[in-house]
Amino acid sequence: MNNKVISLFAGVGGIDIGFENAGFETIYANEIDEKARQTYKLNFPEVFLDSRDIRDVQKDDIPHEASVVV
Repeated sequence: MNNKVISLFAGVGGIDIGFENAGFETIYANEIDEKARQTYKLNFPEVFLDSRDIRDVQKDDIPHEASVVV
C-alpha cells in the first residue's frame, strides 16, 4: 500500500488534513462548491483540485496510483 489519497467531495479538506497528519499525501481532489474550493486551495495549494460535477468525472481523469479514496 502506498500513502497517496484521492479526495472526492473534498469540501475544505478537513479529512485530507487528518490523512496528511497520518503521513498520507493527497494527489487529487474534487469539489464542486466554489467557496469550499477557495478554502481548499488555501489549505492545499499543491493538490490538483477538479471543480467539475462528480458525475462528469471519468475514471481515467482520476490518478490510479492512490491506495485510499476519501
